[in-house]
Amino acid sequence: MSTMKGLQVIDFGDYSEVVKLNTDLPVPKITAPDEILVKVHFATLHIGDVKISNGDMGGMASLMGFKPPFTPGQDYSGTIIEVGASVTDLKVGDRVFGEVDLGSGSLSEYILVTQRAKEVYPIPDGSMSMMEAASIQVSLETTHQALTTFGKVQSGESILIIGGSTVVGLYAIQICKNVLGCRNITVISTKEELCKSLGADRVVNYKTQKWEETLKDAAFDVILDVMGGSKSWKDCRSHRVLADKGRYVTVAGDFEQDTKISCCVMCNVMCSVMCRKICSCCCGRQKYTMVNQARSKTIEDCVQLIVDGKVKPMVDDESPFALDDYMACYKKCDARTAHGKLVIQLAKDNEANANTKDEDDEKYEERP
Repeated sequence: MSTMKGLQVIDFGDYSEVVKLNTDLPVPKITAPDEILVKVHFATLHIGDVKISNGDMGGMASLMGFKPPFTPGQDYSGTIIEVGASVTDLKVGDRVFGEVDLGSGSLSEYILVTQRAKEVYPIPDGSMSMMEAASIQVSLETTHQALTTFGKVQSGESILIIGGSTVVGLYAIQICKNVLGCRNITVISTKEELCKSLGADRVVNYKTQKWEETLKDAAFDVILDVMGGSKSWKDCRSHRVLADKGRYVTVAGDFEQDTKISCCVMCNVMCSVMCRKICSCCCGRQKYTMVNQARSKTIEDCVQLIVDGKVKPMVDDESPFALDDYMACYKKCDARTAHGKLVIQLAKDNEANANTKDEDDEKYEERP
């Protein structure tokens, strides 16, 4: 049986002990007519992968379907090696990208995906590199939906981004500046030069200033919270950082960075979120919304923003990490020091011959 390399989480615990590189995984086989076999060139690591591996999800992990051993990773880019009999609009050799469910795993040399599950899309010619394509879906689509679907940000409005140098924050700055036409883009971050280079008007350094006091009475129309925790919501209201009828949109809710998400914690958070939403609807004051990405609902719009040059894919400077060096990628993800997506390279061929099938590709293509 043909084998491949891939990362596997063999148990819940410290990621340095439970995440392993397996060099003897079976290459998946197409068993349904709509399945597509993709050779993965690049895949990304997300903080959710680290939390789940560490056991921070507690009993929630089992409820979400995680059972070791499983493969981490969500975003990917690669080349189609084989297609099922019913696949007609994608073909062998096409350069593709997409997102799979947490636990299904993109951090292996070959994966099976389907269009039915909205896991695979063609990479527009000349619009982005393979590495950039692997970096866009989860973070860019989440940001796009947070600002447009949930935040309903309009031209001329002011916005505060809490966590401006996170991946979501960096995408949000660009969308607000180049697409939505915000008049005042203020971010909370220590990376002033980076944030301003993408379009931020003002950067408040949270390490040297108490941002809630610095921005007292600023009355922003919209606040996008990337960092999480209930304190930011309370501070924005009590210091009138958020306008009386402003919208507060969070991609993290009350889950602060080191929160262990047990079933009890999840219930408490969801109850708090529901109470805020009900109060905002009944009182007609600030609107509170917690974002849950709807996969692939707006991905075509996001890709078009890149094609049009309005949004630049955000990849961390140290990427790509070699597959054998996966632990360095995990450590940086866990430390939350990345400023862009953390990408791991899986294919042995480089970007210059990404469209060329090597001997292994041809072997899998010819497999009955």
